[in-house]
Amino acid sequence: MFGESYKFKTNLEMVQAEKVVNLLTQEVLSVQNQFAEEMSDPKKMMVLVVAALNLAKRNIELLNANNEIKLKIGKRSKDILEILDKSLGTNEKMQI
Repeated sequence: MFGESYKFKTNLEMVQAEKVVNLLTQEVLSVQNQFAEEMSDPKKMMVLVVAALNLAKRNIELLNANNEIKLKIGKRSKDILEILDKSLGTNEKMQI
C-alpha cells in the first residue's frame, strides 16, 4: 500500500489476516482512484481515513441487517411455537 510494506500482529489465522489486508488494500485503491479524478495528489492519511470510514459504514450496515434477520427469526420461531402449542393442545409454553 502506498509503495510501502507494513507488518501487524493479529490473533486471526493467516488466511483471515490476508483477507483483512486484501479488503483494506482494495478499498484504499478504490479511494485513490476516486480521488485521482478529483485531485492531483491525494494525501495518504486522507485516503486511509476515507477507506476506513467506507469499511466501517459497510460493517454497520451488515450488523444492522444481521440484527433485523435475528429479530425476524425470533418472531417467526415464537409464532411457530405458538402454532405447535395450539395444535398439540399443550398449556405450557416453551421458552426460547
